[in-house]
Amino acid sequence: MPIGSWLRGPLLPLVRDLFDGLRTTGWFAAHELDRLLHEHVASTVDHRKRIWTLMVLELWRRQHRL
Repeated sequence: MPIGSWLRGPLLPLVRDLFDGLRTTGWFAAHELDRLLHEHVASTVDHRKRIWTLMVLELWRRQHRL
């Protein structure tokens, strides 16, 4: 599955929404989330596994209202 390119394209709005949620938790440095996403979108580093994991974490957090 071309998850890396999906995260740069059709899933990018979802990624941004979920990363916004992660920023509010204080669990991660906002500038690091921004760096991961910027590097991935610019295709300088493939962060698809990290981004996908963070997305799933935020979806889990929202489901469990943490």
